[in-house]
Amino acid sequence: TWISAPFVGAIGGVLILETLERGGIAAPQRIFYALIGGFALGEVMVALNWWPSYGWTGGAVLVVIFYITAGLLLIRAQHQRVRSRDLIEFGGVGGLFLLLLAFLA
Repeated sequence: TWISAPFVGAIGGVLILETLERGGIAAPQRIFYALIGGFALGEVMVALNWWPSYGWTGGAVLVVIFYITAGLLLIRAQHQRVRSRDLIEFGGVGGLFLLLLAFLA
């Protein structure tokens, strides 16, 4: 937990920062959003350390959480607000994949 969560948070934050490059927002706000996303991914990693998963399930959960987090932060950066169709796209699709992974694990 002490090694994996900060590592996942840092790598996820850098990837989200790269994703937000096309958002058209100022650098301080982009860095703040990347810190939020990296923190969320690190927290998910802490939870995954306590979840008895097998194979690639933990990695798949991290990919789904990254999809949800990076997608919603990018929409917020591009449009200044998150619309309901964006929540359905990222939250709904991501939630369905999380349910699928929870039942198959």
